[in-house]
Amino acid sequence: MSLAITLFFLAFVGLFIYDGYRQGLYCGLTRLIALFLIAVLSRPIGSRFSYLFQDVEKIPPVVRPYTAVFLVGLALFLIGSVASHFVWKRTMTLPPEPTREKVRQVEQARWGGMVMGGLVGVALGVILFVVLWNLGWLAEEVQRGQVEEQQPEQAQAEETRPADAPVDADSVREPVARTMIRLKQAIEDSPLGGVVERANPIDNQDYVLVRRMLGLLEDPVKLDEFRRHPNMQELMQNPRIHELLEDDEIRRLVETHDYRGLLYNQKIADLVHDRELVEQVQRANVRQVLEEVERRSTPSEEPAVSPDAEVP
Repeated sequence: MSLAITLFFLAFVGLFIYDGYRQGLYCGLTRLIALFLIAVLSRPIGSRFSYLFQDVEKIPPVVRPYTAVFLVGLALFLIGSVASHFVWKRTMTLPPEPTREKVRQVEQARWGGMVMGGLVGVALGVILFVVLWNLGWLAEEVQRGQVEEQQPEQAQAEETRPADAPVDADSVREPVARTMIRLKQAIEDSPLGGVVERANPIDNQDYVLVRRMLGLLEDPVKLDEFRRHPNMQELMQNPRIHELLEDDEIRRLVETHDYRGLLYNQKIADLVHDRELVEQVQRANVRQVLEEVERRSTPSEEPAVSPDAEVP
């Protein structure tokens, strides 16, 4: 499927190159300006209206702030499309009896439009894959715990895998979720995977990091070692972190592997979107600390000693 993803992206860009030839240089330039404004303005404007989605139960609290950002970006894109249409009419429409100079200008604008169209196609293609990747990520998180419940033996055998390991799409029963997860994993395996990851404006990794940290609630020994780590001393003094680790509801969600419940937990969402606290977590290098705790807690396989071996 990763090959199909790559071919689709190339065809998508090719379509916009052809459309750029038809629309011209200035229309393509208008579209690029609109995409730049979307990148700059969507998040600050959308964050002001995120409160409108606080009571929408179907949208997990972790991703609700980005819903407003997406809608603002869509509105700006529609405005840019209308503006580019007017620019096209002004610059690319020939009069009934065009002069040779006017025809020459239009032809030159077409070749420049191909370049602009290619740039617009690449930008829109990446945006499209970012949206699809995030929908697949959301489906993966919702299905993660259900797959473990359906196949407990496999989950137990793979309990040493990282907490953010990909979900086996073939184990997912819901067809829509299975398709979205496969699409996400195909995007990751394609040459566009790194580009999509860097262009993604949603802080998925921050949520995954918090979820991995809460996963220590299942093992008191690991949790105690994590708390006593030198990097964690300042972070553990934060009342919000302490509250999460002591919350009975969150503990229940972690122990039952209810990842959908974690996505819908407002306390976790508040922590993930608290930029000051997230920066503190990043400064403490929590990801590395978790890996150290996991590595030290995993028993090493030592070679068996023969009973006939000489003891010094």
